[in-house]
Amino acid sequence: MFYLIGKTLKHSLSEFIHQRLSSINYKCLELDSLDDFFLEKNFKGLNVTIPYKEEVIKYLDLIDEKANKIGAVNTIINNDGILTGFNTDYDGFKALLVKNEIKVKDKRVLILGTGGSSKTVREVCKDLEARSITFCSRSKKKNCLSYDEVVTFDFELVINTTPVGMSPNNDSDLLLDLNEFVSLETVIDLIYNPLSTKLLLSAKENIKVVNGLYMLVYQAYAAHKNFIEEEINIDIIDEIYLELLHNNVNIVLIGMPMSGKSTYGKLLSDKLNMDFVDIDKEIVKREKETIVDIFKDGESYFRDIESQVVLDIAKMHNLVISTGGGVIKRKSNIDALKQNGIIVFLDRDLDEILDSDNSNRPLITDKQSIINLYIERINLYYNYADLILKNHQLSKEELYEIINSKWA
Repeated sequence: MFYLIGKTLKHSLSEFIHQRLSSINYKCLELDSLDDFFLEKNFKGLNVTIPYKEEVIKYLDLIDEKANKIGAVNTIINNDGILTGFNTDYDGFKALLVKNEIKVKDKRVLILGTGGSSKTVREVCKDLEARSITFCSRSKKKNCLSYDEVVTFDFELVINTTPVGMSPNNDSDLLLDLNEFVSLETVIDLIYNPLSTKLLLSAKENIKVVNGLYMLVYQAYAAHKNFIEEEINIDIIDEIYLELLHNNVNIVLIGMPMSGKSTYGKLLSDKLNMDFVDIDKEIVKREKETIVDIFKDGESYFRDIESQVVLDIAKMHNLVISTGGGVIKRKSNIDALKQNGIIVFLDRDLDEILDSDNSNRPLITDKQSIINLYIERINLYYNYADLILKNHQLSKEELYEIINSKWA
């Protein structure tokens, strides 16, 4: 039996990855303590994640040179009761750098966090001849700067190894303002759920941003070879990576009232075998009131409810999401939806909207009110969109091309 051990594994993708690599019996196992588990040694192999990558070392009989140098272990093999530790996160992080053409040599590197993953990242950057490597932590530690201190320096590469911003705490406050670093070129967040953390989304457009999904798949591939002691075709790494990526992205439809978001969303979800969610219907379900009745307490009251529903839905995956026409009025809504989503603007012609039935729309009283909303919102729709559709036609190939350009 093979396990991933850690504390909070509800959203782990490891079981899926290892079962795609070969047909081993692999399960996630949440542990509050390690003593009894390692005393029994009832396993063939382990992957180890937060918070145990350093703690497991004391249970090992042998540790390979790389893992010993790093001081963290993420893979353990049980050979007739002899436990040997490895660190395949090193291989995974290095592969992520290569895939994304990220140069480390002579760069000033800032690592957020001081746990086991930070040690792995440090070792890779050191081996790739970074100019300098600086650690940053919320708690004052030796050879580590605070978040207040670090902004007085400059870095080309920032790497987050902390769980800050990881689902379900997607909306955690940013610990760092990336705009403080004038020479910044690349931001890497080892988190892969959500696909784009608040940290990555806060980077300016000219800065390369990369999540940790490819690292996850590659380190699993390297660990799996240790598990089965066989070579595995390396092409499967990209296959699994793209499969996970495509299956975890949401398609978020924005646009004016009567632009066809709900109708097209249902058709698209059937076509792509994705679940469909209508934000307005979710609001009605939760509040047990119609949208018109909720608006009687004021638009601001409605927008607060809408924002909470958006935050909850945005954490989910593999959805087609139809939003209300005014969801773009709060940038925080779009930021949340972009974490796992491709924003698609259904750009229906204004004349067609004017000819539609707009009854039961609380902000629409006549045609002039529609025109006013259009003028108020059109630039926001364009600015937030990853894709603009005029004819409501989107092929799976087009969608994957957009997803790949954003994350792959």
